Amino acid sequence: MKKLMIVCVICLQLMGVVACAETKSWSGTYIYEADYGKNYPGTPMIVSYTLIIDPTSCLLEISGYQAAQEITCEVLQTKSGIEVHFVAFSATSMQNFKDLYRQGDLLFSLEEKQTGLLTYWKIMNPEAAIAEDQIYFKKYE
Repeated sequence: MKKLMIVCVICLQLMGVVACAETKSWSGTYIYEADYGKNYPGTPMIVSYTLIIDPTSCLLEISGYQAAQEITCEVLQTKSGIEVHFVAFSATSMQNFKDLYRQGDLLFSLEEKQTGLLTYWKIMNPEAAIAEDQIYFKKYE
Protein backbone atom coordinates (compact mmCIF):
# COMPACT_ATOMS: atom_id res chain seq x y z
CA MET A 1 0.00 0.00 0.00
CA LYS A 2 2.86 2.34 0.85
CA LYS A 3 4.49 1.70 -2.56
CA LEU A 4 1.19 2.44 -4.32
CA MET A 5 0.89 5.74 -2.47
CA ILE A 6 4.46 6.71 -3.42
CA VAL A 7 3.76 5.87 -7.06
CA CYS A 8 0.58 8.01 -6.97
CA VAL A 9 2.48 10.97 -5.46
CA ILE A 10 5.20 10.69 -8.12
CA CYS A 11 2.57 10.53 -10.89
CA LEU A 12 0.81 13.63 -9.56
CA GLN A 13 4.12 15.50 -9.39
CA LEU A 14 4.96 14.52 -12.96
CA MET A 15 1.54 15.66 -14.18
CA GLY A 16 2.15 19.03 -12.52
CA VAL A 17 5.49 19.38 -14.30
CA VAL A 18 3.88 18.56 -17.65
CA ALA A 19 1.07 21.07 -17.06
CA CYS A 20 3.58 23.80 -16.18
CA ALA A 21 5.60 23.03 -19.29
CA GLU A 22 2.65 23.67 -21.62
CA THR A 23 2.78 27.01 -23.41
CA LYS A 24 0.00 29.14 -24.81
CA SER A 25 -0.85 28.39 -28.42
CA TRP A 26 -0.69 31.47 -30.62
CA SER A 27 -2.26 29.74 -33.63
CA GLY A 28 -5.03 31.79 -35.17
CA THR A 29 -5.84 34.94 -37.13
CA TYR A 30 -5.09 38.37 -35.71
CA ILE A 31 -6.35 41.54 -37.40
CA TYR A 32 -5.52 45.22 -36.99
CA GLU A 33 -7.24 47.85 -39.12
CA ALA A 34 -5.42 51.16 -39.34
CA ASP A 35 -7.73 54.05 -40.15
CA TYR A 36 -5.81 56.99 -41.58
CA GLY A 37 -8.90 59.11 -42.16
CA LYS A 38 -9.97 60.21 -45.64
CA ASN A 39 -8.04 61.65 -48.55
CA TYR A 40 -9.04 64.85 -50.35
CA PRO A 41 -11.91 63.40 -52.42
CA GLY A 42 -13.20 61.64 -49.31
CA THR A 43 -11.96 58.11 -49.95
CA PRO A 44 -11.38 56.20 -46.68
CA MET A 45 -7.70 55.36 -46.12
CA ILE A 46 -7.91 52.04 -44.27
CA VAL A 47 -5.16 49.43 -44.21
CA SER A 48 -5.72 45.94 -42.77
CA TYR A 49 -2.92 43.96 -41.13
CA THR A 50 -3.83 40.28 -40.95
CA LEU A 51 -1.44 37.99 -39.09
CA ILE A 52 -2.10 34.27 -39.67
CA ILE A 53 -0.22 31.88 -37.39
CA ASP A 54 -0.40 28.11 -37.42
CA PRO A 55 1.98 25.54 -35.92
CA THR A 56 4.16 25.45 -39.05
CA SER A 57 3.87 28.89 -40.66
CA CYS A 58 3.31 32.60 -40.25
CA LEU A 59 1.91 35.02 -42.83
CA LEU A 60 1.32 38.77 -42.54
CA GLU A 61 -1.00 40.26 -45.15
CA ILE A 62 -1.16 44.05 -45.46
CA SER A 63 -3.91 45.30 -47.74
CA GLY A 64 -6.09 48.30 -48.32
CA TYR A 65 -5.48 51.90 -49.30
CA GLN A 66 -2.30 51.96 -51.44
CA ALA A 67 -1.06 48.77 -49.76
CA ALA A 68 -0.59 45.23 -51.05
CA GLN A 69 2.04 43.23 -49.21
CA GLU A 70 2.30 39.61 -48.24
CA ILE A 71 5.09 38.76 -45.82
CA THR A 72 6.27 35.33 -44.79
CA CYS A 73 7.26 35.63 -41.16
CA GLU A 74 8.62 33.60 -38.29
CA VAL A 75 7.13 33.57 -34.81
CA LEU A 76 9.38 33.17 -31.80
CA GLN A 77 7.78 32.60 -28.42
CA THR A 78 9.15 34.66 -25.55
CA LYS A 79 8.50 34.44 -21.83
CA SER A 80 5.62 36.90 -22.06
CA GLY A 81 4.39 36.64 -25.68
CA ILE A 82 5.63 36.30 -29.24
CA GLU A 83 7.96 38.09 -31.62
CA VAL A 84 7.11 38.34 -35.32
CA HIS A 85 10.23 38.35 -37.52
CA PHE A 86 10.50 39.10 -41.25
CA VAL A 87 11.46 36.20 -43.54
CA ALA A 88 10.53 37.33 -47.08
CA PHE A 89 8.05 39.23 -49.23
CA SER A 90 5.86 37.17 -51.55
CA ALA A 91 6.31 37.54 -55.29
CA THR A 92 3.03 39.47 -55.48
CA SER A 93 3.98 42.21 -52.99
CA MET A 94 4.35 45.77 -54.22
CA GLN A 95 7.85 46.09 -55.70
CA ASN A 96 8.79 49.36 -54.01
CA PHE A 97 8.86 47.66 -50.58
CA LYS A 98 11.27 44.84 -51.48
CA ASP A 99 14.26 46.38 -49.65
CA LEU A 100 12.34 47.62 -46.62
CA TYR A 101 13.21 44.72 -44.29
CA ARG A 102 16.00 42.18 -43.97
CA GLN A 103 15.56 38.53 -43.10
CA GLY A 104 15.33 38.15 -39.34
CA ASP A 105 14.25 41.75 -38.63
CA LEU A 106 11.88 42.01 -35.67
CA LEU A 107 8.69 43.54 -37.07
CA PHE A 108 6.68 43.69 -33.84
CA SER A 109 5.88 41.65 -30.77
CA LEU A 110 2.61 40.75 -29.07
CA GLU A 111 1.94 40.19 -25.40
CA GLU A 112 -1.35 38.99 -23.96
CA LYS A 113 -2.71 41.18 -21.18
CA GLN A 114 -6.06 41.11 -19.38
CA THR A 115 -7.25 44.02 -21.53
CA GLY A 116 -6.15 42.46 -24.85
CA LEU A 117 -3.09 41.94 -27.03
CA LEU A 118 -0.46 44.59 -26.41
CA THR A 119 1.55 45.38 -29.55
CA TYR A 120 5.15 46.58 -29.39
CA TRP A 121 6.00 48.01 -32.82
CA LYS A 122 9.63 47.55 -33.80
CA ILE A 123 10.95 47.96 -37.36
CA MET A 124 7.39 47.84 -38.74
CA ASN A 125 5.50 50.89 -37.56
CA PRO A 126 2.21 51.55 -39.37
CA GLU A 127 1.31 54.48 -37.16
CA ALA A 128 4.64 56.22 -37.90
CA ALA A 129 5.52 58.78 -35.26
CA ILE A 130 2.40 58.32 -33.15
CA ALA A 131 2.62 54.55 -32.57
CA GLU A 132 2.78 53.59 -28.94
CA ASP A 133 2.78 50.24 -27.26
CA GLN A 134 -0.95 49.59 -27.00
CA ILE A 135 -3.67 47.23 -28.19
CA TYR A 136 -3.87 47.04 -31.98
CA PHE A 137 -4.42 43.39 -33.01
CA LYS A 138 -7.47 41.33 -32.07
CA LYS A 139 -7.67 37.55 -32.37
CA TYR A 140 -10.50 36.25 -34.57
CA GLU A 141 -9.89 32.48 -34.77
